[in-house]
Amino acid sequence: MLRNKEEICAVLGIGRRRFIRYLKEASPPMPVRFDGFSYIADREELLAWRRNYIQAAQ
Repeated sequence: MLRNKEEICAVLGIGRRRFIRYLKEASPPMPVRFDGFSYIADREELLAWRRNYIQAAQ
């Protein structure tokens, strides 16, 4: 389980600005929850989302 934005960005290999853009604009939606203080995501779900997002972009 990834418990903050920095960990999620490190797994995806992206920066903070691209992370925010993906949250707002990505289709399918990024599997990330905001718990009021930080972002939470499951590592396996996030990697599966990235594979699907890359395939959809091609």
